[in-house]
Amino acid sequence: IELIEPAVLSDITASENPVCQGEELTLSVEASNTQANDRFEWTAPDGSEIAAGPDLSSVTFNVTQSGTYTLTFISSSGCGVQTRTIDIQVLQAPTVELIDDAVICPGDFIQLNLASDGMTSYTWSSPDDPAFSSNDPELTVSPAETTTYTLVATTGNACPAFEGSVTVTVATQPSLMIDAPELVCLGEEATLMAVVNNEVQEGTYTWVNESTGDTFEGATVDVTPTSTSTYTLAYTSGTDCYELTGSTTVQVSEPFDITGIEIEPDTTDYIIGDVVDLTALHDDSLQLSGTFFWVFNETDTFATGEGLVETQLELLEPAEVATITVVNISPDGCVDESTITISVTEIIVAIPNAFTPNGDNTNEFFNFVTNAPEGRVEVTAFKVYNRWGQLVYDNDTPDTGWDGTFNGNTQPSEVYYYNIQLVGPDGESLGEFQGDVTLVR
Repeated sequence: IELIEPAVLSDITASENPVCQGEELTLSVEASNTQANDRFEWTAPDGSEIAAGPDLSSVTFNVTQSGTYTLTFISSSGCGVQTRTIDIQVLQAPTVELIDDAVICPGDFIQLNLASDGMTSYTWSSPDDPAFSSNDPELTVSPAETTTYTLVATTGNACPAFEGSVTVTVATQPSLMIDAPELVCLGEEATLMAVVNNEVQEGTYTWVNESTGDTFEGATVDVTPTSTSTYTLAYTSGTDCYELTGSTTVQVSEPFDITGIEIEPDTTDYIIGDVVDLTALHDDSLQLSGTFFWVFNETDTFATGEGLVETQLELLEPAEVATITVVNISPDGCVDESTITISVTEIIVAIPNAFTPNGDNTNEFFNFVTNAPEGRVEVTAFKVYNRWGQLVYDNDTPDTGWDGTFNGNTQPSEVYYYNIQLVGPDGESLGEFQGDVTLVR
């Protein structure tokens, strides 16, 4: 049999007595011979529980009631129940419920203190108006301008006085300005921005497109009008004291409408040296306006001019995929463009290895063969030598080439040697061609 000594509890002690209402109070006892699961139950004068549990030989709480506070100790070993009590005097603290700083409209009234009692004395003053004073517990004011009110509340006992202040801001008349572009191009966004000055509290913004009825919310909005439109703004101040209106008109300019590009000759495959005629297609009812820019492969602007809907382009760069773009910039700065895609092939030169100048009108001349446009390859040298090294042809008939004669005399069937030098449309050499050709009769 295990004998357990009963717990020994001292009287309750208080951290402060009397104590002001709402302040922290600590009640405690000294306890010995307690067990791990012994229970402490603290109750207020009205019987409500303050705290309960093991190891609660002291409690701290904000006191609100005068009267007898009780500790009930319950032994977990069956050694009985013990109680201790203490009388606490709670002194009346100043009763105050001061509002936060506030904004009012001119002429409005506002109550500064929402709670009071007959035990508390209230003294109001204002640093902004030295002549102002009041003892009204729940003061209501209507200042003509922003004013700070200070309250000192006392109860005449040992409890500290309450000191606090409220600033009442009187809303002043704000001003409204609208910043918006005067003109945008069709399809572009326009940013409308409202600027409100002298406002104490942000309000609400409602924009209306008078043409369509569409509405937008916010100080700054992005709109995309499809035609010249007037936007009306209704602004309500955050205090609901003022409503302001304004409007702005955004003109919409349409670009010159390019519907495509016509190219002649009409194909997609070209050769270096080709010259193409280009026309910007458009509605014939439109009056020509603005500047046209013609661009090859996105970077090479080859023609520019007012109303330049037709132009030519000499193709001098090979490309598997090349673009031709026409861009129109209207007098209002609006842009429209159209693009076509083509390919440009390099010039190819081939030299035959035989010809038959026998009068049958077939293969009568020795000349180079090329895919270049007619007349676009320049011959800078075309020489033919017989096997003895004698020059028998020196580009004497550049349009046809060598006919197999020398000084009017037909030359025998045999092997001849040539040197041909060619220059392309861009002025660059196409190469020097040397070899032999067989004349067959």
